[in-house]
Amino acid sequence: MKGSRLTGDRERIAVLLGFDGVIEHTRDAMRHGLIGLVGTAASPVTTPTKLAEDLEIWSSSEFGYVRLADRHTRSSVLMPQKRNPYALTMVRGEAGILIGRLTGMLAISRSPRPPRRAVTT
Repeated sequence: MKGSRLTGDRERIAVLLGFDGVIEHTRDAMRHGLIGLVGTAASPVTTPTKLAEDLEIWSSSEFGYVRLADRHTRSSVLMPQKRNPYALTMVRGEAGILIGRLTGMLAISRSPRPPRRAVTT
């Protein structure tokens, strides 16, 4: 089990430090807060990602509904006359990275852990 090898009254120490309580397994304490933080950050980026995807499709030559300013586009390597919506691609890519990190953290948190010991008083 991860944690401190120091003995002591954990509940008393938690009260003295101003915590709400004791978390039984330190792995839970390390991961749940971080998963919550990344999940909270990933949640609001899904809407702009969907909007960026729609704008990217609408700005294509097939539709032509939207035209991005030149400062938000880059020329294609293969076709220099073609303008790629670089800014929209970046929005989608960065959101994808954040969502991928959350998925990885959730997968790691599923890993087996030692059984909890029965508390005896």
